[in-house]
Amino acid sequence: MDDIHDDSKQGTHTPEGDHPSMRLVSIDHDEYDALADLFLGDGELAPEAFDDSGEPNHETHTPVLQLAGELEEEASALGVIESLEATDQHATTLMAELLGDSEEHLGLVRLPEPSVELVVLGHLPVRATLWARQYACSSAKERGEVVALVRAASGSTAVDLITGREPEAVEGSSELDGAIETMHERADRVMLRVDERHEPELLERPEVETITVLTGADEAAVVASYRLIKTIEVSLRERYADEESPRLRIAVMGASREQGEDAREKLQSAVDSFIGRPVEVVIGSGRIDATGTVNIYRDTRAHSATDIIKGLVALAHRAEHGPAGVVETRPIDLGSVHGKVIDRAPRGSDPKVESGEDTAASTPVESSTVSPSLRAGLCAMIDGVRPIETRCPKAPGVEMGMDDAGQLHLLVCDADSDAALERLYTAQSWARDHLGLLLRAEPGLRFPSSDPRTETDAVMHLISQEPAALRSIYDTPVRMYALARVRVGGVIAQVATPLN
Repeated sequence: MDDIHDDSKQGTHTPEGDHPSMRLVSIDHDEYDALADLFLGDGELAPEAFDDSGEPNHETHTPVLQLAGELEEEASALGVIESLEATDQHATTLMAELLGDSEEHLGLVRLPEPSVELVVLGHLPVRATLWARQYACSSAKERGEVVALVRAASGSTAVDLITGREPEAVEGSSELDGAIETMHERADRVMLRVDERHEPELLERPEVETITVLTGADEAAVVASYRLIKTIEVSLRERYADEESPRLRIAVMGASREQGEDAREKLQSAVDSFIGRPVEVVIGSGRIDATGTVNIYRDTRAHSATDIIKGLVALAHRAEHGPAGVVETRPIDLGSVHGKVIDRAPRGSDPKVESGEDTAASTPVESSTVSPSLRAGLCAMIDGVRPIETRCPKAPGVEMGMDDAGQLHLLVCDADSDAALERLYTAQSWARDHLGLLLRAEPGLRFPSSDPRTETDAVMHLISQEPAALRSIYDTPVRMYALARVRVGGVIAQVATPLN
């Protein structure tokens, strides 16, 4: 959605592809009057009388977003994978038990490692396209994330890595696949901006977790952004159940704090009154400034954002296909698999973990809006193991836990720390040397047996994003798990499936 939109082109099919064009949904008479009173009063921008024909009548350069054609797929079938791998099937079974539903009614969606956010340009001041970059910069600063901004629009593609600090030390790529791999490895969030005609295509992608509309703060922009977010909500309602739908946000850009707060209050009041799902309204940047940015890919044609999402998903789940050839003599028996599900949150979002404090995961949550971090509790992913407070000072990233029998367990995820296996053995050696200290600090721990034939060392667990790369240790005492990030029903979860 660029700066100017030609209203004469609304409601037609584009010659470039099969996607229907979009038009704003109509607003019923009562709602129209309420919004006019809320936003415009009797000002010069007050809307005309309601038109029963249902045709849009607006003078602003308002983006349009509503399917004019018929949906060929039922919403319940979107995102359902017909053939599930062992890890995916295990996740479905666990979530069916958690949600009290049958597996047949739960659709599993494979998710990429970074969160995916669609950025929609609304009625913005000056050059609308510049505010997408500024929004990404602000998000990187406020959330402490590395954001990959993908702009596949206006006949070109650009991929930038953006931080709230110094630019990432990373080399660019001449191929899109290389840029996708860099995003997978470095980014916490991927923001997509595409041409208006391709936005309906992304609304159908269940991997998109957030949709954000960028808007100005003037009266015309407030009205236009409300209508746009309502249109998006109607489109999503046709595709997803409420708990499976992406989160909706509106960011007010290019305004002073006072103007932004006034616009935010008006929009929040409107969406709370007339939209049947939560919509977060925030005040974004008041001006365009610079931050740590590095371009990693550029091309003179607009690549498909759907293909980029598929590439991220493939990288995130590449590990699931690797172990099959390694452990083919002892395949995973779904009947014997035991594991727990832990909700997902953006990487690095838990300050307690960075300071070394224990943040054990609580009971499974009912909604994807509550998201304890993966790092907040690896023990929650291993059946029968509960966390303890003690940590090995020589092995950061390694968690300690114990089972009901008092056996000590050491857990690490290779997504959280480099040299994960080395740190596991370091922690095991430290625990052996400081056994007396551990027994005093953790009264529930079992005193080792004096029988030399009894294994007294701590049990080691390695949860891996790419277990295929660790083939050499499959036959060691280290217990290996494949990590998968999935969405089942309305819950986004991390699942660890035993491999050996």
